[in-house]
Amino acid sequence: MKTSLAQANTLADAQRVLNRFLPRYNARFARSPSHPVPAWRPAPADLERICCFKYQRTVHHDNTVQLDGRYLQLQPGPARRSYTGLRVDVHAHLDGRLTVSYRGLRIAAQRLPVGYQPRSSRFQDPSLEGELGPDTSRPTPEPPSQEAQAPPSNSPWRRMIHDDIWRHRAEVTFSQIR
Repeated sequence: MKTSLAQANTLADAQRVLNRFLPRYNARFARSPSHPVPAWRPAPADLERICCFKYQRTVHHDNTVQLDGRYLQLQPGPARRSYTGLRVDVHAHLDGRLTVSYRGLRIAAQRLPVGYQPRSSRFQDPSLEGELGPDTSRPTPEPPSQEAQAPPSNSPWRRMIHDDIWRHRAEVTFSQIR
């Protein structure tokens, strides 16, 4: 156990020392305020909206938005049935809640389960659904070739290179060669 200058070794001893010390300290150093009216203002009514992290997200085709791997399903509102393709504001509050708003109006949203994966936004022909068996996979398309291709002979690129070469040769004179 360590000892201090005031011989306070426990929290209760420290509290007694502080209670004796503060009146003397305040009597010596306290000053009256230069302006008696308090400088603080009351907190605004929308403090919860101000004290949060704000993100803009585009609504996916399935009417969801994503924030840090978490998905929120947007519910139809009185003005819109779907928010697909629109930019919405997602607010992450300090207590962990997520809220969504569009043009200042709050949108009802439901947090989806952790393993949720959005459906592909590509069009899928429903007539092809039963065509393949469970052990048959769809063929994957080959990626485009990354090989360098020469431009055709009548390409403007070839003409520019050809003209540049002849222009450079024309600028060289026999007096410069010696």
